[in-house]
Amino acid sequence: MKSKSLITTCIAFSLLTAVAAAGIAMGTRPTKLAKTAYGSVDFVNNAITAQGSGFTITRQGVGLYTIKYDKPFTETPTLVIDPEQKSIERDGANYTAVEGEADPTHIRCIVTAQSATSASIECAGIDPTSRICTDHTDEFGNTTTTCIYTRLEHADIPFSFSAFGN
Repeated sequence: MKSKSLITTCIAFSLLTAVAAAGIAMGTRPTKLAKTAYGSVDFVNNAITAQGSGFTITRQGVGLYTIKYDKPFTETPTLVIDPEQKSIERDGANYTAVEGEADPTHIRCIVTAQSATSASIECAGIDPTSRICTDHTDEFGNTTTTCIYTRLEHADIPFSFSAFGN
């Protein structure tokens, strides 16, 4: 398990990044945030453990979580998660690997649904065995190949998050 100082540093960095991304810091007048929820989630002996403030978390299945905010926000808050899965795009039931990003088979987390009261988190990577490729030939005889993936591999991994807003 990570040391408390490392977890605190990760949470603080995550919150600072979220604030800067929302334009609250960085050259604008500071705004007091009415509500925040932040935490880190880990797994010990197949049991979920959480540290932080302003939330409860429920494991819905392997790599699937619901974060419920103790005090609802007035609108959907800004939510930052780490490690974030940036290498997968979802289109309905299919997934594509994003060019130039990290290996999409590595397990990371993504926010799949969000509201003023809760957020759904999915920690997964693309299942490389689910790859389906199709060749497309244009009117000039040029062929391109498009690949999609039909499954993700889910895993319980440690992650941290910060939600803030009014």
